Amino acid sequence: MIEQMKEIAEERPHDSRSGETAEVATASSDSSPKNVHNLNRKFLINKLNHLNFSSTPVELLFCSNEFAHTRTIMAHPQPCRDDRCDLVWAHDSGPEGAVPQGYQLDSMRINLEDQQLIVIEPEDYQLGPAGLTLTLPKQARIFEVDPEITEKARDIKVILSQSGIAAQGELVSFSESTLMVRLKDSAAIRWIEGDYPAHISLSDNEGPVYSEICRIDSAFSSRSDRCFSLGIGATSVRRYRSRQFRSTRKSLEMSPRVSFRHPLSGRTIERRISDLSGSGFSFSDEKGTSRLPAGLILPRVELFFPDYAALKVCAQVIHHTTGGPEGETRYGLCILDIDPQEHLVLLSLVHQTFDVHASLCKNVDLERLWRFFFESGFIYPEKYSLLQRQKEDIRSTFEKLYAQRNNVARHFIYQKDDDILGHLSMVRFYERTWLLHHHASAGIKGRNAGISVLHQVGSYVNDSCRFARMNLDYMMCYFRRENHFPNKIFGGLVDYVEDRKICSNDEVAYCSLRSDDRDLRENPLWTLDEAGEEDFIRLNCYYEEVSGGLLLNAMHLPPFADLDVSNAGVRQAYKDLGILRDIKVRVLKHNRRLAAVFIVNRSDTGINLSELTNSITLFLLKPELTTKEILSRAFTSLCREGVNSSSPVLVFPRESADKLGVEYEKSYIAWVMDTMIGDKYFEHIQSILRTVKP
Repeated sequence: MIEQMKEIAEERPHDSRSGETAEVATASSDSSPKNVHNLNRKFLINKLNHLNFSSTPVELLFCSNEFAHTRTIMAHPQPCRDDRCDLVWAHDSGPEGAVPQGYQLDSMRINLEDQQLIVIEPEDYQLGPAGLTLTLPKQARIFEVDPEITEKARDIKVILSQSGIAAQGELVSFSESTLMVRLKDSAAIRWIEGDYPAHISLSDNEGPVYSEICRIDSAFSSRSDRCFSLGIGATSVRRYRSRQFRSTRKSLEMSPRVSFRHPLSGRTIERRISDLSGSGFSFSDEKGTSRLPAGLILPRVELFFPDYAALKVCAQVIHHTTGGPEGETRYGLCILDIDPQEHLVLLSLVHQTFDVHASLCKNVDLERLWRFFFESGFIYPEKYSLLQRQKEDIRSTFEKLYAQRNNVARHFIYQKDDDILGHLSMVRFYERTWLLHHHASAGIKGRNAGISVLHQVGSYVNDSCRFARMNLDYMMCYFRRENHFPNKIFGGLVDYVEDRKICSNDEVAYCSLRSDDRDLRENPLWTLDEAGEEDFIRLNCYYEEVSGGLLLNAMHLPPFADLDVSNAGVRQAYKDLGILRDIKVRVLKHNRRLAAVFIVNRSDTGINLSELTNSITLFLLKPELTTKEILSRAFTSLCREGVNSSSPVLVFPRESADKLGVEYEKSYIAWVMDTMIGDKYFEHIQSILRTVKP
């Protein structure tokens, strides 16, 4: 590294009046390089003792008396009190013979974490069997390392591949534009050519941290290995597909900070965050010493906010640009993984920077929420007549969903002072599907509040859908076609997208089947059994032909999921919260021919106030084989398995209910959206609500 530095200026004579009190002096002279400063002996002694305390070695540079060749040997400084400094060879430096004959000690070097280098030229030294003893000078020099100079790497494994040939080795040093690698001698390295691009993969003990296409700038060989200097051309990588509506980043007044261990060098970097969103953040580096190549993965990053515990994320460097107002380097990072609860904290902070009245999963006064539901008309008299018999159970369920930390429910509230003006919530309905429900606003004064919470949900989904731990592949909801607002928003999106594999709607009849005293056992031609693999294949083929939508995908049933683990995660998540949630599938067959499929949802009362989480979705594959009486008998059999006799039944397709003469009170639209729809959703919303921003 010495060869890469500017020539060090001559030392200024020591000033006894100020040298012992100032730990770091000013620049040695106006004509000296700006990045060179003098240090006094007192500072050197304190620094060497700190290195001894932290068991950190220093570099000893030995130069040949005969050739233009240097050798670096690592040594550990011992406790130091005066100008005499003892150093012991590091374990990997070997015994006394580590210093070849004809080599003289040139300097001792100390690499600081803030990319500064201390160079100490001893007045004299003596070699010993275990190390050496040197006399410290009155002054040493410290200078800032040029950001373009490479930094030494620590324990990073390398795989370099080209046209199907792969060679292994280690990373020697790196910068944002260059990687120096040393490959083990093998037959493979003889096939790696400098005229073609190569692919490099870097990993530490915990896994991959970098993977990119690079160019081979130069190569040279030693007796046992071969070194390559690799150029990195990209200053940005593409983590997500290009989108018009991206997460909006916001500068926060609370001045959050980011801290992480550099995966290639091992040193800790801490910076102030410039701006932040629910999916990424950026920071600036005034000195340009962070050295983060685009594409580098940072496995453990901590985000610090005042009054909050540190949020831990895994992040990746997406881009870096140099040339800000003060010549700083700006880094943009995306979040690859984060705990769902910590993500809620992050999103809450971000959402409130846009609107102080908007909140995400805040601690809500449930009595105030119930008052809002009644006064807004969300719970109307007919609905309350169905709920009042189980009001205590409903209260208990709401207490668990709203007051306890969980990963099955999210609520979005718009509130001014003591008044709740808008509410929208979502619950995890199936394994990777969330049900949007309980959308309400306080009349005319809450009209914008109802739009605001809808916007919050869109932003939440946009920021969260890529994180696997969020289980957010699909959003779904049920609404009546006569309800203008949801039909315009959700139904209109289906028409706008024109792709039922991205967004679909299916009409179902909402009916009540009466439990009969008789069941199917009285007729040997009819059976009601657990669904098997062949049954799911037939169901999927039928639904694909009739609808071609996403409803079965959202239900996470085979062939879209393994039968043994289908919806197992969502069952356990509710169980951990003390709430019942069960999903099972039964098939109705006539003389072994599949006639209908029952998707049975069971849960504690109150998850959904319309009892959709306690409903049965009935797919009528062969209505010509079935009668209303047979369906009632099948429902009786399900009730004997624990199904609530008042559970609503959603019949698909609705026309089949008409054919069988099954009475139904109303019909609903079962709407499903792939959350990766991105721009299409916001384009549609923007065309309806002019002020919407994602």
